[in-house]
Amino acid sequence: MVAPCIQKDIAHCFSQEVLKSMFEEIGDNVFTLLVDESIDKSKKKQMTVVLQYVTCGIVKKMFIGLVHVKETSALSLKSAIDFLFSEYGLSLTKVRGQCYDGASNMSGNFNGLKSLIMKENNYAYYVVCASCKRTYMLRESQKDKLEESIGRGETETGSRLNQELSLTRAGDTHCNSHYKTLSRLVGLFSSVTDVLKYIEDEGFNVKNMN
Repeated sequence: MVAPCIQKDIAHCFSQEVLKSMFEEIGDNVFTLLVDESIDKSKKKQMTVVLQYVTCGIVKKMFIGLVHVKETSALSLKSAIDFLFSEYGLSLTKVRGQCYDGASNMSGNFNGLKSLIMKENNYAYYVVCASCKRTYMLRESQKDKLEESIGRGETETGSRLNQELSLTRAGDTHCNSHYKTLSRLVGLFSSVTDVLKYIEDEGFNVKNMN
């Protein structure tokens, strides 16, 4: 029982039982697919796969595995995801979101991983973390609205007033961070809706091009 190969088998059995209980928790519900690529110490290319889902009003993330891939092209990553989903009885039709970085093999409008998945599931909307372009759009929209408000005399000016705001991520353990997140969202609501409208139109145009 202490031999390395036996220990690995035991750990593998435990991991499979944990995954089984999580998949049962997801059931027939939808989920978000999070993927990242990296290279391990032996210089082998690998893909990290995480699922995010909601149960009983709680958002959970489930790490389902590291998959070694020969290359990190979009087709290779898509093939690895198909294999992993097949192994665990998952379906791409249940995906309601994709979250990757901004690399072209992941986010490309024509041949990126997100486009390959959206060809099979139009509801698997893509979200890029910390999009610089959209952050800039939000900042510029808020700046324009503030200048219009000051021009109409609706907003006071002075030292430490009208400082630039941005959306903040709610923390997992600090309740006051949730209040700060919601306060920022309320303050930037009109600018946020402008950016969301742009994303909606952009997504529609990309879909038509594909």
